[in-house]
Amino acid sequence: DKAGASRYHHAQRVTPLCLRRYCHLLAMRLALSQQDVFVGGYHSAHRRGEVSHGILALVSIICGGGSLSIPWAMAKSGLALGLAILTASATLSGMGVHFLLGGARRAGGLRTFDEVLEAALGPWARALTVWSVVITCFLTLVANSLLLRQLAAPLASQFVLGRPMARSEQVLLGSCLVLAVVPLTFMTTLNSLRHVSLLSVTSVVGLVGVLAYEGLSCPAPPESLTSNQSAVVVTGAPAPPAAADVISALPVFVCIFICSFSALPLDTELRKPSRRRMTTMVVGAFSIAFALYAVAGLAGIAYGRCTEQPVTSNVLAMFPEGDGLASLLRLLLSVVLLLSLPLICLPCRNMIHQLLHGCRLWCCSPVRSALSRLSPLLGARLLGSEA
Repeated sequence: DKAGASRYHHAQRVTPLCLRRYCHLLAMRLALSQQDVFVGGYHSAHRRGEVSHGILALVSIICGGGSLSIPWAMAKSGLALGLAILTASATLSGMGVHFLLGGARRAGGLRTFDEVLEAALGPWARALTVWSVVITCFLTLVANSLLLRQLAAPLASQFVLGRPMARSEQVLLGSCLVLAVVPLTFMTTLNSLRHVSLLSVTSVVGLVGVLAYEGLSCPAPPESLTSNQSAVVVTGAPAPPAAADVISALPVFVCIFICSFSALPLDTELRKPSRRRMTTMVVGAFSIAFALYAVAGLAGIAYGRCTEQPVTSNVLAMFPEGDGLASLLRLLLSVVLLLSLPLICLPCRNMIHQLLHGCRLWCCSPVRSALSRLSPLLGARLLGSEA
Protein backbone atom coordinates (compact mmCIF):
# COMPACT_ATOMS: atom_id res chain seq x y z
CA ASP A 1 0.00 0.00 0.00
CA LYS A 2 0.98 3.66 -0.27
CA ALA A 3 1.42 4.10 3.49
CA GLY A 4 3.81 1.17 3.72
CA ALA A 5 5.82 2.40 0.75
CA SER A 6 6.11 5.89 2.24
CA ARG A 7 7.30 4.48 5.56
CA TYR A 8 9.87 2.37 3.73
CA HIS A 9 11.25 5.34 1.77
CA HIS A 10 11.26 7.48 4.92
CA ALA A 11 13.26 4.81 6.78
CA GLN A 12 15.72 4.70 3.91
CA ARG A 13 16.19 8.45 4.14
CA VAL A 14 16.42 8.57 7.95
CA THR A 15 18.72 5.58 8.51
CA PRO A 16 21.80 7.06 6.80
CA LEU A 17 21.24 10.32 8.68
CA CYS A 18 21.03 8.47 12.00
CA LEU A 19 24.13 6.49 11.18
CA ARG A 20 26.02 9.65 10.28
CA ARG A 21 24.95 11.32 13.52
CA TYR A 22 25.85 8.24 15.54
CA CYS A 23 29.27 7.96 13.90
CA HIS A 24 29.84 11.68 14.48
CA LEU A 25 28.96 11.39 18.16
CA LEU A 26 31.11 8.30 18.50
CA ALA A 27 34.06 10.08 16.86
CA MET A 28 33.60 13.07 19.18
CA ARG A 29 33.49 10.80 22.24
CA LEU A 30 36.57 8.95 21.07
CA ALA A 31 38.39 12.23 20.47
CA LEU A 32 37.47 13.46 23.94
CA SER A 33 38.68 10.20 25.48
CA GLN A 34 42.03 10.64 23.71
CA GLN A 35 42.59 14.15 25.03
CA ASP A 36 45.20 14.66 27.71
CA VAL A 37 44.30 16.38 30.97
CA PHE A 38 47.27 17.95 32.70
CA VAL A 39 47.67 18.37 36.46
CA GLY A 40 47.53 22.09 37.16
CA GLY A 41 47.14 22.94 33.48
CA TYR A 42 49.46 22.80 30.49
CA HIS A 43 51.16 26.14 31.30
CA SER A 44 51.17 25.74 35.09
CA ALA A 45 53.83 27.68 36.98
CA HIS A 46 54.53 24.59 39.07
CA ARG A 47 55.75 22.74 35.99
CA ARG A 48 59.46 23.56 35.95
CA GLY A 49 61.01 20.27 34.92
CA GLU A 50 62.72 19.73 31.59
CA VAL A 51 63.01 16.57 29.54
CA SER A 52 66.68 16.29 30.46
CA HIS A 53 65.80 16.52 34.16
CA GLY A 54 63.32 13.66 33.81
CA ILE A 55 65.81 11.52 31.89
CA LEU A 56 68.49 12.04 34.54
CA ALA A 57 66.08 11.25 37.37
CA LEU A 58 64.79 8.06 35.74
CA VAL A 59 68.28 6.83 34.84
CA SER A 60 69.53 7.48 38.37
CA ILE A 61 66.56 5.55 39.80
CA ILE A 62 66.90 2.65 37.35
CA CYS A 63 70.68 2.24 37.42
CA GLY A 64 71.78 1.44 40.93
CA GLY A 65 72.71 -1.81 42.56
CA GLY A 66 71.56 -3.66 39.44
CA SER A 67 74.88 -2.80 37.81
CA LEU A 68 76.53 -5.32 40.13
CA SER A 69 74.25 -8.23 39.22
CA ILE A 70 73.65 -7.75 35.50
CA PRO A 71 76.98 -9.42 34.49
CA TRP A 72 76.01 -12.48 36.53
CA ALA A 73 72.53 -12.60 34.97
CA MET A 74 73.91 -12.32 31.44
CA ALA A 75 76.54 -14.96 32.16
CA LYS A 76 73.88 -17.32 33.52
CA SER A 77 71.56 -16.92 30.56
CA GLY A 78 74.24 -16.77 27.88
CA LEU A 79 75.48 -13.75 25.98
CA ALA A 80 73.00 -13.75 23.09
CA LEU A 81 69.97 -14.78 25.17
CA GLY A 82 70.97 -12.38 27.94
CA LEU A 83 71.08 -9.43 25.54
CA ALA A 84 67.73 -10.51 24.08
CA ILE A 85 66.09 -10.71 27.52
CA LEU A 86 67.65 -7.39 28.52
CA THR A 87 66.29 -5.77 25.35
CA ALA A 88 62.83 -7.25 25.91
CA SER A 89 62.81 -6.12 29.55
CA ALA A 90 63.82 -2.57 28.66
CA THR A 91 61.28 -2.39 25.83
CA LEU A 92 58.35 -3.76 27.84
CA SER A 93 59.20 -1.64 30.89
CA GLY A 94 59.43 1.50 28.77
CA MET A 95 56.11 0.70 27.08
CA GLY A 96 54.52 0.10 30.48
CA VAL A 97 55.70 3.48 31.78
CA HIS A 98 54.51 5.19 28.60
CA PHE A 99 51.07 3.57 28.87
CA LEU A 100 50.94 4.51 32.56
CA LEU A 101 51.62 8.20 31.87
CA GLY A 102 49.18 8.27 28.94
CA GLY A 103 46.46 6.57 30.97
CA ALA A 104 46.95 8.98 33.87
CA ARG A 105 46.51 11.94 31.53
CA ARG A 106 43.43 10.56 29.79
CA ALA A 107 41.79 9.58 33.07
CA GLY A 108 41.61 13.20 34.20
CA GLY A 109 45.16 14.12 35.13
CA LEU A 110 46.00 11.67 37.88
CA ARG A 111 48.98 12.43 40.09
CA THR A 112 50.15 9.17 41.63
CA PHE A 113 50.49 5.50 40.78
CA ASP A 114 47.77 4.44 43.22
CA GLU A 115 45.23 6.85 41.69
CA VAL A 116 45.75 5.22 38.29
CA LEU A 117 45.12 1.77 39.77
CA GLU A 118 42.02 3.04 41.54
CA ALA A 119 40.63 4.46 38.29
CA ALA A 120 41.35 1.16 36.52
CA LEU A 121 40.35 -1.47 39.10
CA GLY A 122 38.69 0.22 42.05
CA PRO A 123 39.49 1.30 45.63
CA TRP A 124 40.87 -2.11 46.65
CA ALA A 125 43.54 -1.81 43.95
CA ARG A 126 44.58 1.58 45.32
CA ALA A 127 44.99 0.22 48.84
CA LEU A 128 46.97 -2.76 47.56
CA THR A 129 49.16 -0.49 45.43
CA VAL A 130 49.93 1.84 48.32
CA TRP A 131 50.99 -1.05 50.52
CA SER A 132 53.09 -2.66 47.78
CA VAL A 133 54.89 0.58 46.85
CA VAL A 134 55.61 1.39 50.50
CA ILE A 135 57.02 -2.08 51.14
CA THR A 136 59.02 -2.11 47.90
CA CYS A 137 60.53 1.34 48.42
CA PHE A 138 61.28 0.66 52.08
CA LEU A 139 63.02 -2.63 51.35
CA THR A 140 64.96 -0.96 48.53
CA LEU A 141 66.12 1.74 50.94
CA VAL A 142 67.20 -0.90 53.45
CA ALA A 143 69.04 -2.94 50.81
CA ASN A 144 70.83 0.13 49.42
CA SER A 145 71.84 1.20 52.93
CA LEU A 146 73.28 -2.23 53.73
CA LEU A 147 75.12 -2.40 50.40
CA LEU A 148 76.43 1.12 50.96
CA ARG A 149 77.87 0.08 54.32
CA GLN A 150 79.50 -2.99 52.79
CA LEU A 151 81.11 -0.88 50.08
CA ALA A 152 82.22 2.00 52.29
CA ALA A 153 83.76 -0.13 55.06
CA PRO A 154 86.67 -1.51 52.94
CA LEU A 155 87.39 1.97 51.61
CA ALA A 156 87.54 3.43 55.11
CA SER A 157 89.69 0.54 56.32
CA GLN A 158 92.14 0.90 53.45
CA PHE A 159 92.46 4.65 53.05
CA VAL A 160 91.41 6.19 56.38
CA LEU A 161 92.04 3.84 59.31
CA GLY A 162 94.64 1.49 57.88
CA ARG A 163 93.13 -1.42 59.80
CA PRO A 164 90.04 -3.64 59.62
CA MET A 165 86.91 -2.05 61.00
CA ALA A 166 84.85 -3.63 63.75
CA ARG A 167 81.18 -4.35 63.13
CA SER A 168 80.08 -1.49 65.37
CA GLU A 169 82.32 0.89 63.45
CA GLN A 170 80.83 -0.28 60.14
CA VAL A 171 77.31 0.31 61.45
CA LEU A 172 78.32 3.78 62.67
CA LEU A 173 79.88 4.59 59.30
CA GLY A 174 76.78 3.50 57.39
CA SER A 175 74.53 5.48 59.72
CA CYS A 176 76.63 8.63 59.28
CA LEU A 177 76.52 8.31 55.49
CA VAL A 178 72.75 7.91 55.50
CA LEU A 179 72.34 10.87 57.87
CA ALA A 180 74.43 12.98 55.48
CA VAL A 181 71.71 12.80 52.82
CA VAL A 182 68.73 13.12 55.19
CA PRO A 183 68.31 16.87 54.41
CA LEU A 184 67.80 15.97 50.74
CA THR A 185 64.86 13.75 51.65
CA PHE A 186 62.84 16.83 52.69
CA MET A 187 62.63 18.02 49.08
CA THR A 188 59.08 17.98 47.80
CA THR A 189 59.69 17.39 44.07
CA LEU A 190 62.01 15.27 42.00
CA ASN A 191 62.89 18.32 39.91
CA SER A 192 64.46 19.91 42.99
CA LEU A 193 66.79 16.89 43.12
CA ARG A 194 67.99 17.31 39.51
CA HIS A 195 71.55 18.12 40.59
CA VAL A 196 71.59 14.96 42.69
CA SER A 197 70.37 13.01 39.65
CA LEU A 198 73.10 14.52 37.49
CA LEU A 199 75.81 13.56 39.98
CA SER A 200 74.34 10.08 40.33
CA VAL A 201 74.21 9.50 36.56
CA THR A 202 77.78 10.78 36.23
CA SER A 203 78.87 8.28 38.86
CA VAL A 204 77.00 5.48 37.05
CA VAL A 205 78.70 6.36 33.75
CA GLY A 206 82.06 6.43 35.52
CA LEU A 207 81.31 3.08 37.16
CA VAL A 208 80.44 1.44 33.84
CA GLY A 209 83.43 3.08 32.18
CA VAL A 210 85.86 1.77 34.79
CA LEU A 211 84.28 -1.69 34.59
CA ALA A 212 84.61 -1.67 30.79
CA TYR A 213 88.24 -0.57 31.08
CA GLU A 214 88.94 -3.40 33.50
CA GLY A 215 87.34 -5.89 31.12
CA LEU A 216 89.20 -4.63 28.05
CA SER A 217 92.59 -4.11 29.67
CA CYS A 218 92.60 -7.49 31.43
CA PRO A 219 95.86 -9.39 30.80
CA ALA A 220 95.74 -12.43 28.56
CA PRO A 221 95.23 -15.85 30.15
CA PRO A 222 98.38 -17.60 31.33
CA GLU A 223 100.18 -19.69 28.70
CA SER A 224 100.45 -22.69 30.97
CA LEU A 225 97.52 -24.29 29.17
CA THR A 226 98.15 -27.07 26.73
CA SER A 227 97.57 -26.60 23.02
CA ASN A 228 94.49 -28.80 23.19
CA GLN A 229 93.03 -26.70 25.98
CA SER A 230 93.85 -23.52 24.10
CA ALA A 231 92.09 -24.83 21.01
CA VAL A 232 89.02 -25.62 23.05
CA VAL A 233 89.02 -22.11 24.55
CA VAL A 234 89.42 -20.42 21.18
CA THR A 235 87.37 -22.55 18.83
CA GLY A 236 85.04 -24.52 21.11
CA ALA A 237 81.41 -23.54 20.96
CA PRO A 238 79.93 -22.38 24.27
CA ALA A 239 77.52 -24.75 25.90
CA PRO A 240 73.89 -23.63 25.85
CA PRO A 241 72.63 -22.25 29.15
CA ALA A 242 70.61 -24.52 31.37
CA ALA A 243 66.94 -23.73 31.87
CA ALA A 244 67.41 -23.49 35.64
CA ASP A 245 70.15 -20.87 35.18
CA VAL A 246 68.00 -18.78 32.87
CA ILE A 247 65.06 -18.94 35.30
CA SER A 248 67.30 -17.93 38.21
CA ALA A 249 68.53 -14.90 36.21
CA LEU A 250 65.07 -13.72 35.14
CA PRO A 251 64.27 -11.77 38.37
CA VAL A 252 67.36 -9.64 37.81
CA PHE A 253 66.27 -8.74 34.28
CA VAL A 254 62.74 -7.99 35.42
CA CYS A 255 63.57 -5.84 38.46
CA ILE A 256 66.38 -3.65 37.13
CA PHE A 257 64.06 -1.33 35.16
CA ILE A 258 61.46 -0.65 37.88
CA CYS A 259 60.68 3.09 38.08
CA SER A 260 56.90 3.34 37.62
CA PHE A 261 56.27 4.93 41.01
CA SER A 262 58.62 7.82 40.15
CA ALA A 263 57.58 8.35 36.52
CA LEU A 264 54.21 9.92 37.33
CA PRO A 265 55.62 12.66 39.63
CA LEU A 266 58.14 13.51 36.91
CA ASP A 267 55.35 13.82 34.34
CA THR A 268 53.36 16.14 36.60
CA GLU A 269 56.46 18.36 36.93
CA LEU A 270 57.31 18.41 33.21
CA ARG A 271 57.18 21.85 31.56
CA LYS A 272 55.11 22.01 28.35
CA PRO A 273 54.07 18.36 28.78
CA SER A 274 53.26 17.49 25.18
CA ARG A 275 52.98 13.86 24.16
CA ARG A 276 56.22 14.18 22.20
CA ARG A 277 58.20 15.50 25.18
CA MET A 278 56.79 12.77 27.40
CA THR A 279 57.80 10.09 24.88
CA THR A 280 61.25 11.60 24.51
CA MET A 281 61.74 11.49 28.27
CA VAL A 282 60.70 7.84 28.57
CA VAL A 283 62.55 6.58 25.49
CA GLY A 284 65.70 8.52 26.34
CA ALA A 285 65.82 7.28 29.93
CA PHE A 286 65.30 3.62 29.07
CA SER A 287 67.71 3.76 26.12
CA ILE A 288 70.49 5.17 28.28
CA ALA A 289 69.79 2.68 31.07
CA PHE A 290 69.78 -0.21 28.59
CA ALA A 291 73.11 0.91 27.11
CA LEU A 292 74.71 1.21 30.56
CA TYR A 293 73.45 -2.21 31.64
CA ALA A 294 74.55 -3.83 28.38
CA VAL A 295 78.07 -2.39 28.62
CA ALA A 296 78.33 -3.39 32.29
CA GLY A 297 77.17 -6.93 31.54
CA LEU A 298 79.54 -7.40 28.59
CA ALA A 299 82.46 -5.95 30.55
CA GLY A 300 81.82 -8.22 33.53
CA ILE A 301 81.61 -11.31 31.31
CA ALA A 302 84.80 -10.29 29.48
CA TYR A 303 86.66 -9.82 32.75
CA GLY A 304 85.46 -13.17 34.05
CA ARG A 305 86.60 -14.98 30.90
CA CYS A 306 89.92 -13.16 30.90
CA THR A 307 90.72 -14.01 34.51
CA GLU A 308 89.19 -17.51 34.15
CA GLN A 309 86.89 -17.16 37.12
CA PRO A 310 83.10 -17.48 37.30
CA VAL A 311 81.05 -14.29 37.21
CA THR A 312 79.62 -13.72 40.69
CA SER A 313 76.34 -12.03 41.63
CA ASN A 314 78.43 -9.13 42.95
CA VAL A 315 80.89 -8.19 40.23
CA LEU A 316 83.10 -6.36 42.73
CA ALA A 317 83.87 -9.68 44.43
CA MET A 318 85.84 -10.68 41.31
CA PHE A 319 88.44 -7.95 41.82
CA PRO A 320 91.29 -8.20 44.35
CA GLU A 321 91.09 -6.12 47.49
CA GLY A 322 94.22 -4.03 46.81
CA ASP A 323 93.31 -3.13 43.22
CA GLY A 324 93.12 0.63 42.74
CA LEU A 325 90.47 0.47 40.02
CA ALA A 326 88.40 -1.86 42.17
CA SER A 327 88.54 0.73 44.95
CA LEU A 328 87.43 3.35 42.44
CA LEU A 329 84.52 1.10 41.46
CA ARG A 330 83.50 0.78 45.10
CA LEU A 331 83.71 4.55 45.55
CA LEU A 332 81.60 5.31 42.48
CA LEU A 333 78.98 2.75 43.40
CA SER A 334 78.86 4.10 46.94
CA VAL A 335 78.12 7.55 45.54
CA VAL A 336 75.39 6.12 43.29
CA LEU A 337 73.72 4.27 46.16
CA LEU A 338 74.03 7.23 48.51
CA LEU A 339 72.43 9.64 46.05
CA SER A 340 69.67 7.20 45.15
CA LEU A 341 68.33 7.25 48.71
CA PRO A 342 66.53 10.64 48.50
CA LEU A 343 65.21 9.79 45.01
CA ILE A 344 63.60 6.61 46.35
CA CYS A 345 62.54 8.21 49.61
CA LEU A 346 60.31 10.81 47.91
CA PRO A 347 57.73 8.38 46.39
CA CYS A 348 57.93 6.24 49.51
CA ARG A 349 57.09 9.24 51.69
CA ASN A 350 54.19 10.24 49.44
CA MET A 351 52.75 6.74 49.63
CA ILE A 352 53.15 6.67 53.41
CA HIS A 353 51.14 9.91 53.53
CA GLN A 354 48.43 8.23 51.46
CA LEU A 355 48.51 5.23 53.80
CA LEU A 356 48.25 7.34 56.94
CA HIS A 357 45.43 9.39 55.43
CA GLY A 358 43.55 6.22 54.53
CA CYS A 359 44.09 4.75 58.00
CA ARG A 360 42.85 7.97 59.60
CA LEU A 361 39.70 7.92 57.53
CA TRP A 362 39.16 4.24 58.18
CA CYS A 363 39.62 4.67 61.94
CA CYS A 364 37.57 7.84 62.20
CA SER A 365 34.61 6.84 60.04
CA PRO A 366 33.20 4.32 62.57
CA VAL A 367 33.59 6.87 65.37
CA ARG A 368 31.95 9.56 63.25
CA SER A 369 29.07 7.30 62.29
CA ALA A 370 28.57 6.23 65.91
CA LEU A 371 28.47 9.85 67.08
CA SER A 372 25.99 10.71 64.35
CA ARG A 373 23.72 7.93 65.57
CA LEU A 374 24.14 8.88 69.22
CA SER A 375 23.80 12.63 68.80
CA PRO A 376 19.97 12.64 68.51
CA LEU A 377 19.71 10.45 71.61
CA LEU A 378 22.12 12.69 73.51
CA GLY A 379 20.20 15.79 72.37
CA ALA A 380 16.87 14.28 73.47
CA ARG A 381 18.38 13.29 76.84
CA LEU A 382 19.70 16.80 77.41
CA LEU A 383 16.41 18.40 76.40
CA GLY A 384 14.53 16.01 78.71
CA SER A 385 16.81 16.83 81.65
CA GLU A 386 16.36 20.56 81.05
CA ALA A 387 12.58 20.13 80.96
